[in-house]
Amino acid sequence: DSDSDKTILTFYINKGDLLDVTIPAGSYTMRYASGETWYGGVYLFGPETNYHRADEVFEFSTDNGWTVELIDQVDGNLETEEIDASEF
Repeated sequence: DSDSDKTILTFYINKGDLLDVTIPAGSYTMRYASGETWYGGVYLFGPETNYHRADEVFEFSTDNGWTVELIDQVDGNLETEEIDASEF
């Protein structure tokens, strides 16, 4: 939740897979972790985990939805920044 910084939802998705999920109405900041080898919910991708936060706040209502692709794209429109594990 972008106002309270409370975690609302957490997902794990394999590279190349799609995830379709219903998000409660609200304003959200998206953070994500990535890496090569998944070690589980506690260790994520181990010491090589990369942490990011989207610069944009996502506004969800009953009238809209979002498609997010977490791959580098030419002319992509999602700006992200690397963050420290403590900010994740």
